[in-house]
Amino acid sequence: MSCSFPPLWARAGRACGAAAYYNIDLFLYAAQGIDMHTVTLSPKFQVVIPQSVRQTMDLQPGSQWAVVQVGQGIQLMPVPTLVQLQRELKGCGADLPVEVDRF
Repeated sequence: MSCSFPPLWARAGRACGAAAYYNIDLFLYAAQGIDMHTVTLSPKFQVVIPQSVRQTMDLQPGSQWAVVQVGQGIQLMPVPTLVQLQRELKGCGADLPVEVDRF
């Protein structure tokens, strides 16, 4: 069985699998100074976002999130509201010439 992990882990004789992925991710997050929290999946498949994260990101109840499976993990990304999209796209394409329909 070949490992797709950094050589340090392969030399250490660690087994390839989900546990090894988790250990490497924890190591990489800690090395980059990323604040990481552990949450528990409820019987209804719900998780609670830690208060420090909610406050830092100014999360509000009822906001929508896209759930993306990334390898052995899950990534949550906020779904922007129409107002946020309009603000982000304001002025985009303003320099494009207006084409008159041929029909």
